[in-house]
Amino acid sequence: MNLIVEASSILIGGSDEYAHLVEITINGTKDLHVNELFNSAVEVVVVVRLIEPLDESEVDDPLDANVEDSVAAFEAIKGQDLSFTLSFSVEPKEEVVE
Repeated sequence: MNLIVEASSILIGGSDEYAHLVEITINGTKDLHVNELFNSAVEVVVVVRLIEPLDESEVDDPLDANVEDSVAAFEAIKGQDLSFTLSFSVEPKEEVVE
């Protein structure tokens, strides 16, 4: 069996406008983790990181900008609640045929 853990529905202050600034890793993988179950205890470690909003005036490469206006983004997310859904499901493990 496989235990599947997935993060979704990321909101900051009830809005998903800046959800791309939230990085969630589950057991070291981004947003989704599949773990084999063998009738044993499973530890799930979730790390949530808020990425600093950066606009084009703050980076050398415009592709590194993650918002249009970093000050407006900061003001919009400052002090807001961060929420997300963490889903757990179990699926049969795919059999490998040789």
